[in-house]
Amino acid sequence: MRHRTSRAREVLAPVLQSASGNTNLRAVRLSGIFGIGEDRSVEPDQKVCAVVAPCESSQARPEVLRPRALHGNVPERLDRKLAGHTEGLRGPRTGAKLAGEESRVFGVLETLRKPMAPQPTRAKVGTTPRPRGRSCENRLTRQPRRRCSMEEVMAQAQRPANRGDDWPFQITPLHSSFGVEIAGITLTEAVTQSLFATIYEAFLAYQLILFRDVDLPPGAQVAFARRFGEVQVHVMNQYHAYPDYPEIYVLSNLDAHGDPNGKHPDRGTLYWHTDGSWRERTGQATLMYSEIVPDVGGETEFVDMYEAYALLPAPTRDMIEGRRAIHNLRFSRARRHGDDPMTAEQSAKVPPVAHPIVRTHPETRRKAIFLGDHAEAIEDMDYESGRALIDELNALITSPPRVYTHKWNPRECIVWDNRCLLHRATGFDTSRYRRLMRRCTINGDRPF
Repeated sequence: MRHRTSRAREVLAPVLQSASGNTNLRAVRLSGIFGIGEDRSVEPDQKVCAVVAPCESSQARPEVLRPRALHGNVPERLDRKLAGHTEGLRGPRTGAKLAGEESRVFGVLETLRKPMAPQPTRAKVGTTPRPRGRSCENRLTRQPRRRCSMEEVMAQAQRPANRGDDWPFQITPLHSSFGVEIAGITLTEAVTQSLFATIYEAFLAYQLILFRDVDLPPGAQVAFARRFGEVQVHVMNQYHAYPDYPEIYVLSNLDAHGDPNGKHPDRGTLYWHTDGSWRERTGQATLMYSEIVPDVGGETEFVDMYEAYALLPAPTRDMIEGRRAIHNLRFSRARRHGDDPMTAEQSAKVPPVAHPIVRTHPETRRKAIFLGDHAEAIEDMDYESGRALIDELNALITSPPRVYTHKWNPRECIVWDNRCLLHRATGFDTSRYRRLMRRCTINGDRPF
């Protein structure tokens, strides 16, 4: 459609321009039913050049030829519009000259009536059409709402080319921006030397990979996690339920009899965060396995920090570039639990640490926002101003349209990249439903 628009502009403008020496041509932003005088913002594919007809006097307001967004029976509408404009141009000042020009105009329209060959499109693995025209707000600069479609195009362009055609397994997209389900192989096969390299490629390309209906006992879970790197032993050892596997962090609301106890195991997980950001070497990946899931609630939500960075307004990106946020596990746990669940010894092992707000992924080399609920303050800013900026950014980068919500089934395993995703759990009725999840977090590197 865009090709037809350009074609019309190129061939019609010289024709009308030659009809009068004082004809002015200008680009006009068009939308809706393109009536005269509209000035609303539109989608990029609805922007066309309008031709301003020559005026009889300098005081007369030029009438603008505003076709609809070019779809449907375009030539018929142009016939009607151009007929009206050329009719108005006949007179003593232009004389019979317009007869020839009108003939040329409608000759052009006959050319435009000829069907154009459809433009080829190529489907890419793991992509779906992205919604257009979504409004967003620059909260940090308090500017009015604006269209984000061009920024979304930029974010899409920054993503690496989707891959997977030559992988020895099938992938199914979970979200338009990130995440795939892997099928066609078992987890036993996935950890083998011959296949794990391609599993890791999918992990880097899509940021989140899902395996459904898999048997993953604690020992096998730790072994799988070790294929990604060194597995963290969490400092809050009250969540260690397997003496032989201290790498597993258990989230459960079950009492000694296996019944719901009415308590949420870790209320800090209900807020957007990235695992291990409170360490000097932050979390590379997290591997979560579902044993028991509630019928209602208890989902896990994810949001893409590559895209969050790309969609930030340029002034905001400039403002936070080079700044560092201070991440503090004790801060996030104390304020979310209502008390301090950490001992003095545990807190001493994980003092606050500063990391860049905009980090570069060490493997993909793409930039991502690195914040979340563990971020307490910002270096070189007073505490209150830093808190306000963190809260504003956390809200801005987790807008609901960009969130993938995973509804768990039993026996599912998800591995996600903590360097470019934020996540959080959703609440559930802890006195009615049971939930038992096992988590391993793989240590990464120091963000830069």
